[in-house]
Amino acid sequence: MIINAEIEPTSKRDKIIYQVSEIKDYVDYINVPDNPFGQIKASSLAISILIKSLNVEPILHIRTIDRNLHAIKSEIYGALLFNIKNILLVKGDIPLNSDFEKINNLKLEKVVSSISEDNKLKDINLGLPLINFSKYDIKLSERLNSRANF
Repeated sequence: MIINAEIEPTSKRDKIIYQVSEIKDYVDYINVPDNPFGQIKASSLAISILIKSLNVEPILHIRTIDRNLHAIKSEIYGALLFNIKNILLVKGDIPLNSDFEKINNLKLEKVVSSISEDNKLKDINLGLPLINFSKYDIKLSERLNSRANF
């Protein structure tokens, strides 16, 4: 069985190190959310690099709603520089009470397909979330049949 845990993203280095030290002996991977609830936090890539330096495998979350495909691929290329190969693509939460501008309205499956076609990213393990699909068999089927690895 593979065990994942999720840490709270923060800009406080000591807090991240503490969170990781408390769970690292019990998990295989640590999920690193990317600005959950639309609230600005430290970069999930930077936190993933720190976690990797603590000898734990991170799962880097990348919000797609506020990045275009070039920015998403650039983030993944950066992850590869640090041997971070597990990426969870998420649509992303829209901040409440803001004039937030969506940049990317593509379905996550289309983003996965685009990334999968890039030979430079062939070693990446892409994941997609399975949430809020209990009433939508077609959406669930699309997600499960995408080119995602997890």
